[in-house]
Amino acid sequence: MNVSSDTLVLAAGGTGGHVFPAQALARALQDCGLKPVLVTDRRGRGYEAAFAGIPVHRIHAGGLAGGSAGSPPPPDWEKAASTMPSPAV
Repeated sequence: MNVSSDTLVLAAGGTGGHVFPAQALARALQDCGLKPVLVTDRRGRGYEAAFAGIPVHRIHAGGLAGGSAGSPPPPDWEKAASTMPSPAV
């Protein structure tokens, strides 16, 4: 994927409650001259048509350590997060 400074990555779980707000935001970003990209999981496949003209990438995703959002993160989460590069603002 070729990414430039006007590219913004939106991450949305594959349910309508996540995908439709991401779609609205993506269109608003396009109206501002930016280039949105959507990252979603396998469930998002059913909504890809709503993102015509916007690149969509599917990743394998699940809950943290197989739990819910309220579960503690897996032990290596902090280490992994600390090695990710920060985006330039």
